[in-house]
Amino acid sequence: SISSTSSRPPRPGDDSSCDGFVGLDATNNLCVVPPAGGKVLVDGVDCPGELASLAAANVALREQLRVDADLIKRTACATGGPLDLLLPWQSLATPDGATPTDVEAFEFGGVVMIAVAAPGSAHSLLHRWTPLGDPTGTTDTPLGLFKVSQLIPTSWPFDFEAFTVGGPATSTPAVSLLAVANSFDGLSHTTDSVVYRWLPESQGMLEFDVLTTEGARDFEHVQAFGSDFLVVANGGGGAQPVASVVYEYDPDHGRFAEMQELTGVGDAHDVAVVVGPGDGVPYLVLSSGSLFAHAVYAYDHNQHAWVQVLQALPVPLLRAAVHPFVLGTTQFVAAATTATDAGLFAWHADGDGGSFQLVQELRGVQPLAWQHVRVGSADHLVVATAAAANAMGVVPTVYAWRHGRMQPFSALPLPSPTAVVTDLEAFVIGTTRVLAAAISNGNDSTTVLHTWNDACVR
Repeated sequence: SISSTSSRPPRPGDDSSCDGFVGLDATNNLCVVPPAGGKVLVDGVDCPGELASLAAANVALREQLRVDADLIKRTACATGGPLDLLLPWQSLATPDGATPTDVEAFEFGGVVMIAVAAPGSAHSLLHRWTPLGDPTGTTDTPLGLFKVSQLIPTSWPFDFEAFTVGGPATSTPAVSLLAVANSFDGLSHTTDSVVYRWLPESQGMLEFDVLTTEGARDFEHVQAFGSDFLVVANGGGGAQPVASVVYEYDPDHGRFAEMQELTGVGDAHDVAVVVGPGDGVPYLVLSSGSLFAHAVYAYDHNQHAWVQVLQALPVPLLRAAVHPFVLGTTQFVAAATTATDAGLFAWHADGDGGSFQLVQELRGVQPLAWQHVRVGSADHLVVATAAAANAMGVVPTVYAWRHGRMQPFSALPLPSPTAVVTDLEAFVIGTTRVLAAAISNGNDSTTVLHTWNDACVR
């Protein structure tokens, strides 16, 4: 890990007089400015200890990425078929070897970044995409690396949420923000979760707002009818269950104000936003990972409130890991239904507005996270599953949409038989689609970035 000896959080825009800032220098080299001054270049010279090993790894990866990746893809697919659908190309270490629970990829002002939450670490790393230069040969693999650009102080974080408030939809200036759900400060689950603001001029994050949360597990942003809301799923941790909270952004004061408590389910671990087809009404699906309970809220613009609705998902045992996505013109939700099974639900319009109906059961899946990805004309659903491998030693974690159903198609490559994927995130660099997988693997826990092997997408 890369640690700062500073007594205060690193601040974007710090120069050579700062104490412990980690960032990128003018030539996009990762650098650390120690309290005594002077610069340590990871891709250059004077790289002690862990920084030296990181430099060597970056140089090796740079050369690896200059290979003709198209040839590698064609060969892999010809020999392995759909099991080579996803190709690993970079690994992001987590501080102190902690297990990552959330990967958040986002783009602010043309800068692509990744934030990884890992409970147990004293800080989280913000990674910035850095191109490596001109390639030798034609390749679809991103020719570049994600490099650490900033350390963000965290307290047992479970989730990051990147979003923008304001903008044309609200007639207020747009502000790019990154919220971190802190769950434990070493003494109490009542702790501060922090919202950071992206500063384009210094290419870094600066503290913007502080929200007192109760064992925060998940953040979701939703914009509706000209207002910006930030929803926190409070997981508690004490003897009594706690409610989750909706905050509303106040553009006049540049802060979030508590708007409403969501008491339909206590000790929530997950909140998902589903926009109702046709009417555009946002729904919040709040789930508990331990109590096997859920609650659904619809935003009532006339009351300016989130109202709990009776008809939600027709499943009595919905738990965490809810993922909305769209196929064609139909809104779907993938969700765990019991301790061992999952299901796909499709939105059906009716005289009362509509409802979600179960259209496919996925038995033995045990989802921890989902990610829908469209590659070309092919739709895939990737699931992070706690299920055991089958007799062939493969967990069919990648499904393909065929003939109106999700069918097992491929597998996400894992570093060891005991590794478990805890979160998934899909994003794009240029024209290249990337899938990030947060992996729990003991002291070797990491986040692995994969590219899609287009030759295997059929």
